[in-house]
Amino acid sequence: MGGSNEPIMFVNAGNRYIIYCMLSAFFFNFQHKIQLYVPGTKGLHKETDHKNIIIKDRWHVLRTRTKIILLIVPCLLLWFWFSLPKKLFNAPTCYVIEDKDNNLLNASIAADGQWRFPFNRNVPQKFIDCITTFEDKRFFNHPGIDPLAIGRALVKDVRNKEISQGGSTLTMQVIRLSKKDDKRNIWNKLKESILAVRLELSNSKKEILALYASNAPFGSNVVGLDAASWRYFGRSPAKLSWGEMAALNAGHMKSKGK
Repeated sequence: MGGSNEPIMFVNAGNRYIIYCMLSAFFFNFQHKIQLYVPGTKGLHKETDHKNIIIKDRWHVLRTRTKIILLIVPCLLLWFWFSLPKKLFNAPTCYVIEDKDNNLLNASIAADGQWRFPFNRNVPQKFIDCITTFEDKRFFNHPGIDPLAIGRALVKDVRNKEISQGGSTLTMQVIRLSKKDDKRNIWNKLKESILAVRLELSNSKKEILALYASNAPFGSNVVGLDAASWRYFGRSPAKLSWGEMAALNAGHMKSKGK
């Protein structure tokens, strides 16, 4: 019996050792988990603390970016709103004498040698129809810029390998006329686009058309629809026929190099 029990005792001792190792490992891991994840323990919560540090760092970066954005956005909005002067055009105008029926009696050329009549907010419907048909078909529907026209012009310019069409709206052309900058480049186009949107926010479509009609070139030293109408046809724009208005529009487009 004694000899037969030695192997059994050896196996039991081995089993005890294995069981002891397994239990020790289990309790060690269990205690480690308790220290990491169970609230109220005295563990250092290293993994949790690491995650908290990452979250705090990200939140700090987010707060910093938010502060920068909150600082920049109001500045940009202020610049956008005050980017246009109260009066866009300051060029000298002709001294005009009219009778009680608004018939021209006499006019003297402006100080800069241009036939430029004073601003007139009344624009004939014939001119509006002509200029929007040839220059800006979606004038009454866009906010100052026309993405479709810009895209079409871009495709045409790429095909021709030169700037042959700008895609400018009438509002953008008003900005260009006020700046007296005929250079065609991306930077100027971007500025015109931004200022055109700003102009649309504070002016009606008819007011923008009036600005355009009073300051657009009509060939030679004639500026503005009123001066062109009296110079070429001897009467006010309101009395022009469709053919005469179309002829003025054609001369205007030619003077722009179109």
